[in-house]
Formats: sequence, C-alpha cells, structure tokens
Amino acid sequence: MVEKPKATREDFELESGLPDDFDAMTTRSWFGFKEEYQKGTVPLLLLDLEGEEIEPVNVAFSIGADWKIIDGGHRVEHPKGKKRFVMTSMIGRLIDRVVNQMGIELWERGFPTEADIWTGLAFHWKREEITFGYYYLWPCLKQIW
Repeated sequence: MVEKPKATREDFELESGLPDDFDAMTTRSWFGFKEEYQKGTVPLLLLDLEGEEIEPVNVAFSIGADWKIIDGGHRVEHPKGKKRFVMTSMIGRLIDRVVNQMGIELWERGFPTEADIWTGLAFHWKREEITFGYYYLWPCLKQIW
C-alpha cells in the first residue's frame, strides 16, 4: 500500500494568481481609463505586455486625477499647464524606477506625457509591495532587449 503524503503548512499558502517574475515587452502603450480603477474617472498609463512565459497582460499606472487625455490616448496635458507628474503617483514611481534607478534615457524617446515612449521597451517584471500594502508589478533593475 502506498503511503499518502502528509500535507504541510506550505501546501496552504495562497498566491495572487496574477503574473509575476517574468520577461516581457511593452507592445502597446496609451493613456486611458479602466472602470475598475476609481470607477473609470481617473486617467491611467496603460501598458500591454507580452512575453514567452505569460499570457498577454495589461498593466495600469495612475497619473493623477487632473490630467486630460488628448490625441486619442497618445498624450496627456494638465489644465494648469503642469509638465511633470507627481513623484508619488504610480507613473512617477515608474519613471523614477526606469530613469533614475535603471538609468534608461527615456528622454531620447520623447516626453513623459507621451504614451508611446513605453512601446518597445522590455524588462523583467516582478510584483513588489508598495507603501500602502498592495503588490504592484514593476520592472526590475534590468532591461532585457
């Protein structure tokens, strides 16, 4: 008779079910809305990611409530003329990660208010806990293509 394996605490650990720890390229980037984020009232930077290890996934980064989407989602502008995103916004954190921590010269691709600067960039992505206790998908400290 074959002995039944004994369950352990580890067998009862949970996971998010969301993609994590993978290489992917941004195949499309635009500014838009998602109904599940603030009931579709706050503009977001939206990135479609594709990689060999994952099904295609869409990642959203909040940009701040006052920004207005223009040019069919290709750009945003601020009604008060602001040119910079707030550093604590999700797009601010993304820009800090890519430009300051990874050293990628995004300015060679365009302005931060242009969504297309993200298309074609490929990173290793991993979920990390951010200060308000939520795990968010971030590019790690390496560009891959």
